[in-house]
Amino acid sequence: MQTKTIIAIADDHDLFREGIKLVLDNTADFHLAYEVSNGRELISLLDELAGTSSFPGIVLLDINMPELNGYETMQLLGQGYPELPVLVLTMHTVDYSVLSMLRLGARGFLPKSSKKKRSWKPWLT
Repeated sequence: MQTKTIIAIADDHDLFREGIKLVLDNTADFHLAYEVSNGRELISLLDELAGTSSFPGIVLLDINMPELNGYETMQLLGQGYPELPVLVLTMHTVDYSVLSMLRLGARGFLPKSSKKKRSWKPWLT
């Protein structure tokens, strides 16, 4: 039996998180196990889960969030969890946002305006 990749999402919009959960619940490859509304909560969650089998295999990260924004969060993730794959989900599509997050260690970038595809394939190996 293939195990699903555990995902954590950090986004301050409840409705968006719920939408992502609905999409991922219909895949055989992923399970959205953790939802937080800002970077501070994400770092706290990861610190709590570190070294356990429940640790996420992927983080979905928004840029604009209260308390600890995506840039600040990505910097902390790069220091504390450099091997953790992070996919940035945001409404910002300007070059500065993309390049800044990639330079900080994000593995991918997906605009929130992207359309759902009928079949998703894992984008990470």
